[in-house]
Order: sequence, then C-alpha cells, then structure tokens
Amino acid sequence: MGYYITRQARMDASHIVEITNEKDVINGDMLQPEYKGEGDLWIDPQAAVETAILIRNLWQRDRKDVNITMAVGNATEYHPMDAHGLRVWAAVQVDLMPRCVWCGGIIYTDAIRMWTGTKTGVVNTFCSMGCALEYLDDMTTPAIDKVAAAVDEAINGFYDETGEDDETE
Repeated sequence: MGYYITRQARMDASHIVEITNEKDVINGDMLQPEYKGEGDLWIDPQAAVETAILIRNLWQRDRKDVNITMAVGNATEYHPMDAHGLRVWAAVQVDLMPRCVWCGGIIYTDAIRMWTGTKTGVVNTFCSMGCALEYLDDMTTPAIDKVAAAVDEAINGFYDETGEDDETE
C-alpha cells in the first residue's frame, strides 16, 4: 500500500493538495506535477503528509490569488484537513500498519510470510528475510540447547568429575 500526492483544481473552483492511497483513483482535476514529490508513491504516510504540507505551502506562495487547502480522499470523495489534522490522520495510518513479529518494525512494503508453528499452523509476518532468519534461529536455539544438555547429562552419567568410569565393580 502506498500514498500519492496530487494538486487538483476542482470543478467547484477549489484548489486542493490531496493525499490518496491509490493511483488509479486520481481524477481528471489533477494538475500536471510541478513540485517535488507530486505523483510519487509514498510508503510512509507521515512522510507523505509532510511533503503534502510543503507542496501546499509552495503552491500557495506561487498562487496568491486562490485559497489552497489540503485533503485526504479519492476521485469521488475527499475530506479537507489542516496540517494538524493530516498529521493525526498519518499517525493513525501508521498505527494500523502491520508490524514485524521479530523486531516490531512497521512493514511498509511486501512482507515475508512464513509458517513457523509446527502444531498451531502459525503464519508470522516479518519485515525482512533477516528478521525471519533471526526469529527461526531464536526459535530453534532452545531445542538445540535441550539436546545438548541431554547429551551432556548422558555423558556425565558415565563419568565422574575425574573422568573415571562411574560404574563400580
């Protein structure tokens, strides 16, 4: 999932910097990209909001004759917001994003999904192959430690601390 920023001159004469989450919903009111970040795919909603605010400020500086607002929405519906409202919206979007089960980091793009439960059928989601491998290593280390402890106990059962055979005749 991602976010796109566009400048729009709507049919109702409003001028809007809009953040939408799908490129295919950009409508015919969209203006040609003029400022850095317009039309680009933004993975981080907070970065998208800060860029939209900057674009709005630059556009307003260049077009003092119109009032330029900001909004989130799509081709059929949009919700005007000020900078504070957009920042709150972005924070909520971040809270809703999936998290890596190993590091807890936000998964912005394609996740690694891996079946990690032998009995429960658990499918865990990781942000990277590195996290998935660390998780598997951590999951298997206790099992390896148990086997090693059992082997040590079995060996120590045959020998005392001096290395002599424990069994007496």
